[in-house]
Amino acid sequence: MKYNYVKTCGCCGKPFSRFITPLIDIAHKEALEELMQERIDELDMKGNFELICKDEQVAAFYYEYANATEETKCNDLCDSLYDIACDFYEERLTEINDLDFDEEFI
Repeated sequence: MKYNYVKTCGCCGKPFSRFITPLIDIAHKEALEELMQERIDELDMKGNFELICKDEQVAAFYYEYANATEETKCNDLCDSLYDIACDFYEERLTEINDLDFDEEFI
C-alpha cells in the first residue's frame, strides 16, 4: 500500500503533509525545530512548517507546501523530517540511559 504524503485541506484546498513523530518532551521543541528547519532550507523549500504539540509533547510535524514544485519533493521532505525526529528521540533515550543513578534513587 502506498502512503499519500500530500493531503489537501478540506476548507481551503492547500496541500500539506502531517506525520506523527515519536513523543518528544516539549522542552526539546526548539532544538528539534532547528534541525528540521535546516533540512527544509537545504531542500530550498519555502512553505509553512510547524511542530504540533499535545500534552507537553511534540507529537507530529506539519508542512504546508508553497507551490506545486515543492510537492514533488514531498517524499524526501517527509522521510527526512521523520528520520530527524526518530534520531532525535533515540539520542534523548541514550542520554537518559547513560545517566548514573545513585542506588538510593532506585
